[in-house]
Amino acid sequence: MTSAERAPASLRFRHGIGILFLLGLIAFCAQSRIQGALKEPNFDAESARGMLRSDPGLLYYFVERILEADGGVPDDFDRDPRVAHPITVSLLEDFTIAQEFVVAWCYRWFGDGVPLHMMCVYVMAIFASLSAVGVYWLSLELTGKVRWAVIAAALFVLVPANYRTNGFILIREDFSVPWFALHLGVLATALRRPRVGWFLASGVALTLALSSWHAMGFVVTLEVATAWAWFLRTGRNPFTVPRSWVLPLSVALLSLFVPVLRSKWLLLSLPMQLTGGLVLAAWWARRNPGAPETSKTRLTHFAAAVSGTAGMFLISFLASRWSGAGLADYSHVVEFLLAKIRTLGQLPRDPNSIPFGARLLWQGPFDTNHPVRMYFDTTATGLLLLPSLAATLPFWTGWERGWLPRLCSAVLVAIAFCLLVPLTTPRIWCLVFLAVTGPAWFDRRDRDPRLACLTLFALVCVLVAYLVNRNIILCGLLLPTLAVTILFRMELHFRESGWQWFGLPLGPGARSSGSMSNTHAALAASLAAALAFGVQGYFFQVFTERANISWYQNRMMLAEIRQLVDWLDRNEEVVPRHEAILSDFTNSTAVLAHTRHPIVLQPKYETAEARRRAEEYFTTMIRGTLADVCQMLDGYECRFLLVDRRTVWDGFSYIAGIPAGNPPPPDSAIRTFYSQDSRVLESVPGLQLVYRSPQALGDLYRLYRRVPGPE
Repeated sequence: MTSAERAPASLRFRHGIGILFLLGLIAFCAQSRIQGALKEPNFDAESARGMLRSDPGLLYYFVERILEADGGVPDDFDRDPRVAHPITVSLLEDFTIAQEFVVAWCYRWFGDGVPLHMMCVYVMAIFASLSAVGVYWLSLELTGKVRWAVIAAALFVLVPANYRTNGFILIREDFSVPWFALHLGVLATALRRPRVGWFLASGVALTLALSSWHAMGFVVTLEVATAWAWFLRTGRNPFTVPRSWVLPLSVALLSLFVPVLRSKWLLLSLPMQLTGGLVLAAWWARRNPGAPETSKTRLTHFAAAVSGTAGMFLISFLASRWSGAGLADYSHVVEFLLAKIRTLGQLPRDPNSIPFGARLLWQGPFDTNHPVRMYFDTTATGLLLLPSLAATLPFWTGWERGWLPRLCSAVLVAIAFCLLVPLTTPRIWCLVFLAVTGPAWFDRRDRDPRLACLTLFALVCVLVAYLVNRNIILCGLLLPTLAVTILFRMELHFRESGWQWFGLPLGPGARSSGSMSNTHAALAASLAAALAFGVQGYFFQVFTERANISWYQNRMMLAEIRQLVDWLDRNEEVVPRHEAILSDFTNSTAVLAHTRHPIVLQPKYETAEARRRAEEYFTTMIRGTLADVCQMLDGYECRFLLVDRRTVWDGFSYIAGIPAGNPPPPDSAIRTFYSQDSRVLESVPGLQLVYRSPQALGDLYRLYRRVPGPE
């Protein structure tokens, strides 16, 4: 066999070994997720009763409905009567129903003897772990080395940020993020090898990500904004790459066949508006392919991009005003982000200083993160973002040569490290690592625009993860790739320049020309990777030992929910199955999932009607009178009211406009419902108490029936 024949065989062998390692890492990640749920003391592997509230309860209901239809689309999915009583809604148009079908199909094929909620945990653990495929692919594209791609995937499975949803029975990002990761990997290949098939595959993966999680539209907006930043900085448009137009075109066309994307006007959404501007500028540039690049030419292309974006925005705005969908459905997200930016992520003391839409989102997974918590969630991979920023600083600032950009990059790393990292022992190792190998990251010979854009995208995602805790998963997805890419750059630097500190040779492996042998360079980079891997592994072990799932921490509350739904099942003569129950959106879905009683409120706010109902409910319960509550029940044609006294007051008083620490208004309904005096609870005008939680458990729930009373 000649050397030319051995090379492809060796390459196939390395890729085969890499894929085997990747499969092992996926299995390890999935097993870690499953064990993380099972080791939680309050997680019940036999029955889901008590554990299904808020979003998981609603998604679990969708899975059960699909199973009842033998894995197909139920006949009444376009007019479901239970999710938003008294009206019917199209579930496929209002909700991103995708993972529910996958879970239902797996349960039909492999679920014999397995509780449905455990099948949800198994399937989503495996699917969430598949993000490692995208990390592996993207790292392989940026480094060209299988070993670095394997190290990136290994770092990914050790980053605690990727286990934020651990133990939750059904969460949207577990299904959506793997598709987005695959989209990034395929896109990197398409930019290097611009073929229709690669751009089409990237568009299909992106469409699947968008159709399975509403928030993915915001993530894609950040991605396109990064492309805009590259365009503004360099004048180079990513859509001038041959056949790149296939990507947005495929997303646009496929969105017309996905009900939720069609109803939310993805075709005219903000990421498509920004993309449309770049596509128009690329088309304008192709009209004069031989024109020299001057400031006038760049200004013309910029004007074309702005004009295209503005035109699409105007069309989207008019369509939204006409249909009531599109931009209007996501107005609360804009309010929320503007409030976060204006207050620098700090919750205002006065809730009425921010709009209701912002208050509604500013809770739980949308709270502001803490820098120390973010560091522990990313650890070694987070630290390696700093040299990535330093390495690409000259690219974005225009400083290409001389000692000044290198010095500024080094100062950037040093300052950021001192501000963010306390000097405990594991971090001292990282500090030594940064100090010794730092100059390798400031080598300007490798100017891969994909790396520069990915670094900026990761930086923006870190800032967004600070503002919105839930987005820490994006850091866990992107930082491992940046970590191995910067280590790979270090290996290249050692090969070409030796072990130097700003030109001074320090390593015994340096040749007379100043470069290192391939063996020495690979060894130095491998030692650095081992250090990063060791630090990441140490923190992952600490994380697994100390992790707990806050969703299941209140054992008493879980017991009360189980007792409530059991009582509803046993007392159909008191609360007939067809009767709707009005409650907060956290508890409503528990009732829906376990008893099939219609509900009025649900926890997905992507429609203006859902937000209007939430505002009316919390304002009436917390600031209104008992007569207002009765009137609200009558307005929704609902005879039963379920009150979780602690959730409504302790959890949602701020949403209703009451500052933290303030008592309830004197004549408010919640003051009555919060009482534990039986005489007070049993003498509510217009409402008859039919169920109350045992006081031995916590006395959280009161179930009332509407009776003739005050009008």
